[in-house]
Amino acid sequence: MSETAKPAPTLRTMVTHRFGASTLPKRQPLSWKPALGHIVAGSGPGVGVLARLMDTPPEGRVEGVILGSDAADLPDTIARTEDSARFAARLTDCLENAPMGAELYAAGPEAFLTEVQRIATAAGFPPDAVMTERAGSAARDCQCAHCKAVIRGLTHRFCICPACGLSLLVRDHFSPRLGLYQAVAISPTDPRIAIYRETVLE
Repeated sequence: MSETAKPAPTLRTMVTHRFGASTLPKRQPLSWKPALGHIVAGSGPGVGVLARLMDTPPEGRVEGVILGSDAADLPDTIARTEDSARFAARLTDCLENAPMGAELYAAGPEAFLTEVQRIATAAGFPPDAVMTERAGSAARDCQCAHCKAVIRGLTHRFCICPACGLSLLVRDHFSPRLGLYQAVAISPTDPRIAIYRETVLE
């Protein structure tokens, strides 16, 4: 009896098999959850996502903060700032003073979403109460797993660490504590580097 043919491995399954399980954050269209409080955070194209979400306001208080100068028609309880530090402080204040069972909704580029998740983790906000929808760039902020240098705005699976010079593979492993994806060393003679160089992060 012939064995069932196994499907050819994809790049993602190759990366997962060699370097460990994926902890890729779930991104999905935002929708209101039943809650007494709703906290929103947006940046760039994500502000438009929040505006559409507000077309059908939920029950319960809505507050939050926008990073940037977008003038979308949002409630006065949603602050706006172009300063990253003020954004983090405002969001932290909202999270720490939120009513029990509050939900967090974030929309924007990937690097923005991972920063929001880092802020939420630092504030002790429940991970299962954080919903995220990517709107805009998929570029990731990563950490070299070896010298701990932070490399921002990576758009492809392969990079060279600007600090230690190692050849790195960007994994689908995300650290909520750091707000960064992890990049691990691969041999500079690995024949798959040519493939990784061309593989766009999604």
